[in-house]
Amino acid sequence: MAKIHPLSVVDPKAELADDVEIGPFCTVGPHVKVGAGCRLISHVVLDGVTTIGARNTFYPFAAVGTLAQDVRSHPEDACLVVGDDNIFRENTTAHVGTEKDVKLTTIGSRNWFWQALISRMIAWWATILL
Repeated sequence: MAKIHPLSVVDPKAELADDVEIGPFCTVGPHVKVGAGCRLISHVVLDGVTTIGARNTFYPFAAVGTLAQDVRSHPEDACLVVGDDNIFRENTTAHVGTEKDVKLTTIGSRNWFWQALISRMIAWWATILL
């Protein structure tokens, strides 16, 4: 069973792998799927129609799966897919796609997202080796 800090809010409809660790002050929405070995350290928001692969780490104030900072961003059918072994450092965001982006943002595997980076793209992020 996932380890969830009592000061976090996880929607009962969210799908969490058994070994997911969620620290304090995190929120996970109803349409989120989190893969094996993921860690939300604290103050992390996972929302929207979002699928997270295995072994991703989210540092404080990461906001993942929220609506894009774009007037064309609408929640219907928009989604975000994140691969495996990514690191989302403090204050990073990764948004669901917009109409322009075919309503999909795809992030590959083994990426490192640094502070204040905003991710919203048509194509997937290139997979890099750390």
